[in-house]
Amino acid sequence: MTNPNNLQQPEIFDQEIVTEVQTITSEATPGGVLYAVAEAKAGADTSERGQYLPQDVYDIVVPRKTSGSAPPRYELIDQAPTKAKEAAAANRERIFALAEELGLRRDGDHEDFTQIDPQRAIMVVEDGANKTSIVRRHIAAQALQASGAVHQRMYQLGSDRIIAPIKHDKEGAEVPNPEHTLLRSLAGEFLPEGSFDSFSANLATALAEGYDISSVISTDPSHQQLDRPTRLAMVPNQHFSQALELAHPDTANYPPITLIRPTVAGLVGGLSAVASLQAAEGTMVQGSQIVVATNGQYRPMKRLQAHIWGQSQEWEMQPPVALGDEPGDRTPFKDQVFETAARSETAYLNELALYGREATAYALAHTDQTYSLPGSVTIQRPDGEQIVYEPNGSSWSHGHADGIWYASPTDPGQQLS
Repeated sequence: MTNPNNLQQPEIFDQEIVTEVQTITSEATPGGVLYAVAEAKAGADTSERGQYLPQDVYDIVVPRKTSGSAPPRYELIDQAPTKAKEAAAANRERIFALAEELGLRRDGDHEDFTQIDPQRAIMVVEDGANKTSIVRRHIAAQALQASGAVHQRMYQLGSDRIIAPIKHDKEGAEVPNPEHTLLRSLAGEFLPEGSFDSFSANLATALAEGYDISSVISTDPSHQQLDRPTRLAMVPNQHFSQALELAHPDTANYPPITLIRPTVAGLVGGLSAVASLQAAEGTMVQGSQIVVATNGQYRPMKRLQAHIWGQSQEWEMQPPVALGDEPGDRTPFKDQVFETAARSETAYLNELALYGREATAYALAHTDQTYSLPGSVTIQRPDGEQIVYEPNGSSWSHGHADGIWYASPTDPGQQLS
C-alpha cells in the first residue's frame, strides 16, 4: 500500500533539488571528487581565477554534446581518459556514497514503491538497448504489482533507432552487431529479416514473453489492420506515430502494455506522446504522477526531466518518481534470468556531473532559494534573453522564472554585451 507521507508536495520537491545541488556543488569545488577528476583530465586551472567553477567541472568531466554550447576554456591533457579513471578509482568509496545519498544507487535491497500513488500513477518505461528494455519493463510490472495496480496499463517507449546486423568498429571494419545478435537470440521468431528498429525489438521481446497484440491505435484515417481491432486516434499536436496495445494471459503478473512510438525520441518526447495518446482517448495527464522505469543510476535525472516536462505543460502534477535496477538484481525472461552487471565508479561519477549541470540550471530558474556557489551565473531563457545572477556575498541570489531556463557560469563581475 502507498505511504501517504512519502507523496511529496511540489515545494518539497524543489527544496530537495536545491539540497542536492548544494551537495554536488561541494564536490565540484576544490577538495571534491568531481573537481579531482576534472583536474586529472585538464590539469589545474591557469586562469586569473585560479580554480574551475562547478559548471566548468561538469563540462570537463562530461563534455556537452548539444549544439550552441560555449567553447571550453580548457584543454585536456595527454591520456586524459586514463587519468580520469585513475582519479575516480582513488575516490571510489566517496563516489559510491554520493551515488547512494543522491539516489543513483539504491538504499536497501528493493525499490521504494511506497512513493507511488496507484490512483494517479502513469507508468512510463524508457526505451533501451540490448536487454535494458526487458529489465525496465520488469521493474514497471513489479511496481504496479506492489502498488496494487497490476491491471493498470504501462506505456513502453520504442524509437526508430535502427539495429543492423553489422556495425563498424573503431578501425572502420565491419563486425557483427552484438545487440542485433542478442535480440535475435531472445526473440528472433518475432523479428523481421535484416535490420529492425528499437520499437520492433521491444514488441518482439514482449511477444516472446507471452504478450499478444490486442489492438492497434492508428493516427492515419486510411489505415486498417485486418487481423487486429484498429482504433483511430484523432490527436491534435500529434506526438506519436504508432501505438499497439498488448495483453498477457497471466494478468496477475503481466500488466497490459501500450507500446508507443514517439515522434521525438527520449523521455521528454515519450511523455508528450503519452499525453497526446491520453488526450485522444479522453483522459488527461494533468493531476497525475509520472513514474519512470529506467536504469538505477539515472533515477535523479529522469525524475527531474519528468518534473520539468510537467511544468512545461503548465499542469499541476504530483512530483514524479523514477525507479531503476541495481547490480545483482535478477530479471526473469522466458526460461532465462538476467542479472544486472556491476557499475563502475566512473559510470556514477559521469552521471553525477550530468545531473549537477541540469539540476543547477533548474534550481536557479525555478526556485526561490539561496545557496552557495562561486562566481556569477548567466541564465538564458528560451526566447534568448539573458540575465546575470551576481553573487551576494558567498551565495547566489535568484528568483523564480517561468519556462525552462539554462544556466552557464561566467567570470565574477563579467558583463553581458
